[in-house]
Amino acid sequence: MRIDSKNSNLLWGLALIALGSFFFLQATGILGVLSSLFWTLVFAAAGSVFLYVFLMDLHNRWWAAIPGFTLLGLGAVIFYDNFAPPFFSDIGGAIFLGSIGLGFLAIFFTNRHLWWALIPGGALISLSAVVMASQAGGWINPGSVLFIGLGLTFGLLGLLSTYLNVNLRWAYIPAAILLVLGLVVVTPFAG
Repeated sequence: MRIDSKNSNLLWGLALIALGSFFFLQATGILGVLSSLFWTLVFAAAGSVFLYVFLMDLHNRWWAAIPGFTLLGLGAVIFYDNFAPPFFSDIGGAIFLGSIGLGFLAIFFTNRHLWWALIPGGALISLSAVVMASQAGGWINPGSVLFIGLGLTFGLLGLLSTYLNVNLRWAYIPAAILLVLGLVVVTPFAG
């Protein structure tokens, strides 16, 4: 069946009316929890589409992993904020940052030649750990977690130098500096 331009315009018009009606019901609060469920499903579906694009051609469409995991993380944050126990709603920022980091790590693990993706992936996972540490009640120093996480990221990059056949030994320098800073921050001599 072929859709001509007149029917196409009608379909677009009906879609816009339905979308406008949904936004009106959401703004007035009539939908309540269904609005959050709708947005969770929309972001999860959009993230799944990007991940499908990523998985169909891992070497040429590596970029699709970043919005895919980001949109899935955003859907998870909306879900946890509205439907999960209160403990999970406090870690929404950690989930979101971690999901973006997972996108970069997926790029690295599917295409080792894109070693640079390990740096933003490790940095975002470290920031996710900082958010978790700040929610832990003060018994973990978030600054120390950040420096140690970044140091481990660069240390791993240096270790992969021989495996990837790329000279990445320069990564040991920032790794050492960041690990020392992370250990100094956690000691009582930080001031």
